[in-house]
Amino acid sequence: MKILTFTYYYLLVIGLALAMLAPLPVRSQQPFEATEIAYRPPANSIPIRQIGAAGRGGCKQINGIDDSFSLQVLAPDSIGQTTFEQPTLYWSISQMVSGRFVFTIMEDSRYAVEPLLEVSDDFTMSEGIQTLSLAEYHVKLKPSVVYKWSVSLECDAENPSKNLVSMGLIKQVAPVAALEKSIQEAKLEKLPYLYAISGYWYDALDSLSELIQKHPTDKRWREVLTNLLRQGGVGRVAILEK
Repeated sequence: MKILTFTYYYLLVIGLALAMLAPLPVRSQQPFEATEIAYRPPANSIPIRQIGAAGRGGCKQINGIDDSFSLQVLAPDSIGQTTFEQPTLYWSISQMVSGRFVFTIMEDSRYAVEPLLEVSDDFTMSEGIQTLSLAEYHVKLKPSVVYKWSVSLECDAENPSKNLVSMGLIKQVAPVAALEKSIQEAKLEKLPYLYAISGYWYDALDSLSELIQKHPTDKRWREVLTNLLRQGGVGRVAILEK
């Protein structure tokens, strides 16, 4: 079985003068000024109950983690869209942990039998945000198909009900011609805002990650990331500084 290679890196903070798009609606009580970002879920998107995983007794005993431990995918509280066939997916853990992690993607359908991707391996992972690129596994999302993806930490091989699992939904949707043109012409610094206001959650998150890697000392990006996660209904995430 191919080894699961999660690429880990710290997400730092961002800052950029926002002179793009039309004025974006402010959803927070206090304005974020240049770091403001507005995520608009796709039209007719039905909210779902986002599933995150918190520490329980079984995992505490086996993995040495406490009850405050949390694992969660960075997915919105409705179906998240991407323009890419092979997007990068993000998830986080609240403290360092050693154990067997399992990553699964399958169609969100009663007729789905085999997962599109299912890989697992033992890891010691540090606190913070983790990533996995579908391109590394040579799998592609079908257009307009809703997929359920999950990350789990195996707590008891004999009793799967004790495992910690977090899951979200994703759908690959090609942008309309006008948006595609705007994306192609936009500078990297504008892409998170353009993707977010157009309903492409995963691409907004990915472009933010790219900017953070490109400008690791620009701490204002953290406010943008935190604001985006909040708007998507994602719980508190460990965003660490070097």
